[in-house]
Amino acid sequence: MKKKIYLTIGLAFSLLQMQAQQAVVQKTEMADLMRDNGKIYVVIAVMLTILAGLIGYLIRLDRKMVKLEKEVVYTGASIPEASGRGRESEN
Repeated sequence: MKKKIYLTIGLAFSLLQMQAQQAVVQKTEMADLMRDNGKIYVVIAVMLTILAGLIGYLIRLDRKMVKLEKEVVYTGASIPEASGRGRESEN
């Protein structure tokens, strides 16, 4: 019984491996076609632009957070509650 289970699992993994290899070949053909047409550089440029935008956004966000943290520490101000909290007590 165990041999049948192991055989079935082994066969399933080998079939998955064959499908994965076929997918890699198809992806490589697409990359070769884009490289031949010069479109791969457009894809790379778009990816780099998006990555630069995300990095810039994170840097800007970090600077704002540091500024707010310093303001809270130096002034001793308390952090305001979220707008959704505390409304139950008003009613």
